[in-house]
Amino acid sequence: MKTKIIGYIIAGVLLLPCTGESQEADVKVPAQATVNGNYSNLLRTIKVPVDERLVGKFCDLGYYPETEYAEYKDLEPGYWVYVAPNWYIWKNSKKPREPEPTIDGPEARDIVGRVTGYVVIARGAREIVALSLPTMRESLVRRTSADDADFAPTVHAISGPDSEGRIAYIEDHFFVQNEADRKHLLKTIKRDGTADTEIFSRPGSASWATSAIGRGEIGRYLALAPSGGKVALLSAVKGKQMPRAFLHVGKIEIWDVARKTPLAVDPKALNEPMSWFPDGKRLAYVKLVPRNQLPDPPLGLDEFGKYGGELWDEVPAVYVLDIQTGTSTFLHFGWKPIVSWDGKVVLVGGWNNQMEFTWRRVTVSNRQSVPIRCPGDAGGAIAVPAEDVVLYWGLPTKGAQIKYTRNNSLFHGGPRPMLTLKVAVIGSDKFQTVVPEIDPRSLVTFGHLLEKR
Repeated sequence: MKTKIIGYIIAGVLLLPCTGESQEADVKVPAQATVNGNYSNLLRTIKVPVDERLVGKFCDLGYYPETEYAEYKDLEPGYWVYVAPNWYIWKNSKKPREPEPTIDGPEARDIVGRVTGYVVIARGAREIVALSLPTMRESLVRRTSADDADFAPTVHAISGPDSEGRIAYIEDHFFVQNEADRKHLLKTIKRDGTADTEIFSRPGSASWATSAIGRGEIGRYLALAPSGGKVALLSAVKGKQMPRAFLHVGKIEIWDVARKTPLAVDPKALNEPMSWFPDGKRLAYVKLVPRNQLPDPPLGLDEFGKYGGELWDEVPAVYVLDIQTGTSTFLHFGWKPIVSWDGKVVLVGGWNNQMEFTWRRVTVSNRQSVPIRCPGDAGGAIAVPAEDVVLYWGLPTKGAQIKYTRNNSLFHGGPRPMLTLKVAVIGSDKFQTVVPEIDPRSLVTFGHLLEKR
């Protein structure tokens, strides 16, 4: 049995107090702790009475590879069972864990060399790094000072860099001494860590932007144009109940980062990723279209027209906004648009009728689309950084050592296997690892060096 936990979720992490007692409990192991004899070979007993308020008197958590919890150190990975007031950590289970999934090799060696640009990663919510391709050199862009660690801001969203080397990000001030001081800022910073510049500041935490209890007003995604100095975000976000899904809808804001002024465009959009064309004048985004207003022809409706078999009255579709005229043009039904480095292709992702997330490659000139797949796809595409090359979240390659995330929440399943970032040739089985291990909670974006093309 797993019990619902109530806590504060910041940047995907559930924050709980560290209140474990410093001594192990020297008590007889209750029969319930073996879960009908499923677990054996007790490794450790730790006493954490406060967890009864969180999980109840009994909880079979399963395998948990973390080595620290509450005030306890040097714990061995094992199977955790809670019988109040103690956690019992077992070495063996009659139901062995499934091995972590991997992708079979061998890997190609010539794909990364085709990519010129920067992979930008927000790690641990408080650090931004940039990985140069194809050299694979990593540099620090931004890090929270140790002096303000307790009340340090976090990174809520990130995008870029653009052709001028700017990275746009949302700086969220949730951890503050006075709750009235919570705020979020739109900022830009250069790849080398200089010119950290505020575009605007608004009250309320961005971490709760899509929550009815919060004061934040922005969506989860940010899109910096490759050229032209424009950044798009979603504001005035409100919930929208759909069959078997709860979505969020807001209005698009576009800001000129040099002038620090907004543009007069505000079409309604879903809280989904947005993607600019290379000219910085057109933006691909997602909105809901009523079925009685479907465009003709309804491209992609057969695959992305239902959600879990449910026929919605409104269907998510990718549109292209011309920011000079304010007009939007239908491109293809689907959820997550990614414009290629040259603007000729848009990847469109979405859930098909079997609730599988799939991708289609849409040619902009004629709107023809074909299905594609990424070998070992573990979380979707990030960018199309070169012709017929896709950057994406991937499984570790078979034979690599599986590592796990740190700074985890025990009650959100504990550590998760680290993923990788890979590049693949579209329409083939060729792939190559770019980042061999990355926390799946990290924010990742890519910026092309257009001036070198």
